[in-house]
Amino acid sequence: MPVISVVNPQPVNFPVRVDLSRTFTHYAGLTYNYYSDAKATSPIENFTGVPTSGTYYVKAENKAHCDTIVPIKVVVNPPLYTITAPNTFTPNNDGVNDVFNVSIDGVLRFDYLKIYSRYGQLVFTSNSLEQNWDGKVNGNLVDVGTYYWVFEGTNDYYHSKVTRSGSITLLR
Repeated sequence: MPVISVVNPQPVNFPVRVDLSRTFTHYAGLTYNYYSDAKATSPIENFTGVPTSGTYYVKAENKAHCDTIVPIKVVVNPPLYTITAPNTFTPNNDGVNDVFNVSIDGVLRFDYLKIYSRYGQLVFTSNSLEQNWDGKVNGNLVDVGTYYWVFEGTNDYYHSKVTRSGSITLLR
């Protein structure tokens, strides 16, 4: 029977990935395959870049078709992120707080930002963190008052949507 002595990899932080092939010593004459289940029926597509925590399995097989299946425990810490936005801005061209934008710190994909008037009218939309609202609609200044923003992003670790919202007071 083939012998595999696995040393579980150190925990990593997403988006770092784990290479399962580096968790044990390879021996000549054996073939190695990687699976997501203990019965070795669900092969792993990219065993050199596992992106999430879990127990994975390596199967070593010799030329006589004798095999051994051993677990590998992987810890990939989920991403941390914060989403912040100011509660007021003053688009008066004085160079201070002239645009509204949300800030993302950490690993999170930006999908969109939408801003609505207090009557529910969409006044601004963006699909990029670099595109900020300047307090205008179609080139015209909007009224002073309260507006509402909705941010949506994607957490690629959990494959889930992240939504945040809040209000913004526009002053001149």
